[in-house]
Amino acid sequence: MVKNILTFIVIFLSFLSFSQPENPTIESIDGKKYYVHIVQGGNTLYGLSKLYQIPAEKILEFNPSIENGLQLGQKLILPFSIEDLKSIEPENKGVFQLHKVEKGDNLYNISKRYSVTMEEIVKLNPGSEVNLSLGQELKLPKKAKLNINNPISNSTTQVSFKDSMLLHTVLPHETMYSISKRFMVSVDDIMAANGMRNNKLRKGDQIKIPTKKETITKIEVRKIEEIDKVEIDEQLVFKTKGEYKIVYFLPFAIDGGPDNLRGISTEFLMGAQLALDSLEKLGLKAKIHILDVANDTVKFRAQLNSKDLKKADLVIGPFNGKNVDIAADWAKQNKVRLISPLFSSTAVLKNNPFVYNAVNSDITLIEGSAKYIAENKTSSQLILIKVDAKDDELYQAFRIKFYSSIPKDSKFKLIECSKADMGNFIKKGANIILIVPTRDKIFATRFINNLDKIASKVGSESITVFGMKDWANNDDIKGLYKNKFTLHYASPYDFNYSNESTKNMLKKYRLKYNSDMSKYAVQGFDVSMYFIQDFFLDKNNTTGVMNKFSLKSVGTNSGYENKSCFILKQENYEMIQVGFVNE
Repeated sequence: MVKNILTFIVIFLSFLSFSQPENPTIESIDGKKYYVHIVQGGNTLYGLSKLYQIPAEKILEFNPSIENGLQLGQKLILPFSIEDLKSIEPENKGVFQLHKVEKGDNLYNISKRYSVTMEEIVKLNPGSEVNLSLGQELKLPKKAKLNINNPISNSTTQVSFKDSMLLHTVLPHETMYSISKRFMVSVDDIMAANGMRNNKLRKGDQIKIPTKKETITKIEVRKIEEIDKVEIDEQLVFKTKGEYKIVYFLPFAIDGGPDNLRGISTEFLMGAQLALDSLEKLGLKAKIHILDVANDTVKFRAQLNSKDLKKADLVIGPFNGKNVDIAADWAKQNKVRLISPLFSSTAVLKNNPFVYNAVNSDITLIEGSAKYIAENKTSSQLILIKVDAKDDELYQAFRIKFYSSIPKDSKFKLIECSKADMGNFIKKGANIILIVPTRDKIFATRFINNLDKIASKVGSESITVFGMKDWANNDDIKGLYKNKFTLHYASPYDFNYSNESTKNMLKKYRLKYNSDMSKYAVQGFDVSMYFIQDFFLDKNNTTGVMNKFSLKSVGTNSGYENKSCFILKQENYEMIQVGFVNE
């Protein structure tokens, strides 16, 4: 339950002048008024600190759950005055203080909140060093006192508003990923700021955190009485429930109609069921419903009119484009989260924050290829092949991403030419990479055939081709040619039976179903595990069996697309991973 609304009490120092956002939302809790801040895209710890004039250390101290990063839709509640905070004292029962474990709690932030050591907590609560459970009551030393007016004594974050760098000391439980989420700065930016070659960290390391440049407007100070109550739009925040309703839109075509997706649906559901079995053990309480999606759009719209369906908390599916468009509109109208697990179109995401694409669009994939080539292959001669007008958006996306990914002072230039003229630039012995950003099966086939004729004269040993993922299934391109020119492409996933994660799932799959799994079964598993954990179990395990998930909004008030992709190449007639790109 990651997107659910949580109440965070933020305590801050009183200033001579108290700053607040213009026309803020307010809410009454237990008879007292509070400012409400819903975390939006672009919010950072630095920006909130400047906006509310609260030290970053103070925000972290009283919002322990944001230690691993701000989440879109989080609700932060800021009291009007310091007087509202003084009533917050720990309950004293007998010889111990008692603390009830809440979401986001860990030994470290509890110890700092009550000014005691982690060792003292573990001594009174054996086993707490291994695991904490929601609702668990922890005994604390009688001397424990809720830290209201003073910042955490061992503050690990030093903020300087004179520049755009933070100095952060790595905590025992932190990883590069959790730090990047905490400060809403990419892993690549942090590594670049510190001259790091890998993302390994050790406890006590001090690293620089580059903050995003933000425009912070001076805010008019207004009296509370002058502010009218504004209703909070919580449509993008999950409500906590005892039991959730999850619906799969799968085109089985049991009642007739084309059954071309029936096999895929069956395999997808079998993988999803494996995930649901594991999620139940992790604490998921949900009712699962399967809707046999009609292929006919009129019938599908009729299916969506069900009142019971509107009560769903999450929908996974459908598979094909026309039904995804319809389902996306329905999700927006009914404020239901919808995951598109196989089909990717950024069009359904525009102005619809309820839709998530689990796989990358072709634009994102070609941008992934461009970034990988810019960072790893500029020592080669790069030739970008001009494509037909229908694929011009891919061509332009590659160019833009490539030039934005090389150093600004670089004078490197792509060679751009037609497939008819490429022979003029391919010389014997030169290390050549040809990039062909097209989905057109005929264009790709003719390109490869032309290239083979050129290679017969100059040799193929040093020629590499970067195409699109569709090329892998293009039977008109001989496997010999794909292998000969070490075909590369960006893929949303890496389905490889030699990977340990795949082997482990295969064992469980065979044990449960007595059959071998396809990539669609793995996709059903990965999508179900990631999104259900993220939404309902407050767990963010971004690495699946064949996927890595990094969801980012495509624009203001819009949906989310997975921006992680794998760079694969064909070698010895097998596809192997040679790179990974995360935007």
